Amino acid sequence: MARILGGLGLHPVFRYEKFRATYTLAGIPALKIELDETPVGIYVELEGPPPAIDRAARLLGYARKDYLTDTYGSLYLAACHRDGRKPADMLFPPTKKSR
Repeated sequence: MARILGGLGLHPVFRYEKFRATYTLAGIPALKIELDETPVGIYVELEGPPPAIDRAARLLGYARKDYLTDTYGSLYLAACHRDGRKPADMLFPPTKKSR
């Protein structure tokens, strides 16, 4: 795929890595619960129709005030700013990739 996109003149501007585990919740079939481990933290991502997301969030003990809608790119930039690092690609250290 990278070769096809490169052939079209496209090139990556930001790469990020994550480890993801996908779960479902009985009674809410239209929803996926994604547990994402990224270089800037671990996040629970609820994917599905808004009513299903709200219901699952309540069942998991979260309220709307707990929701984040930031992208991983913006979370990474905020972490770089907070830590005084220059942004690059959001990648795990080589030792982490051997999971």
